[in-house]
Amino acid sequence: MARGRETFLCPVCHADVPVGRINCPGCGADERTGWAADDAETVIQDLGLEQSLDDERYAEFLAEDEAMGAGTIEEPSVSKWGLFLVILGVLAVASLLGLLTSGGHKP
Repeated sequence: MARGRETFLCPVCHADVPVGRINCPGCGADERTGWAADDAETVIQDLGLEQSLDDERYAEFLAEDEAMGAGTIEEPSVSKWGLFLVILGVLAVASLLGLLTSGGHKP
């Protein structure tokens, strides 16, 4: 009679993984890339993460976010000299192409 092997479900692809195996035969996940001994609740507690915010805590969160300058992303401005140089370069290339395609032929 064949003895059943102990397995657990891969948390990534839910394939059966034999106990003691270092990676999932289905997707290749391992402790470093996919599973760990800690469950999600333990990780949340260890990291001090909040699962939900009540109204008072949400108001604090918004105040902190506002204090950090949320929504004030500054876009880099275009330098006038940079724009001038780009236009000058385009004109130089266009002139050069015009001279090369005309081949110096006079009509």
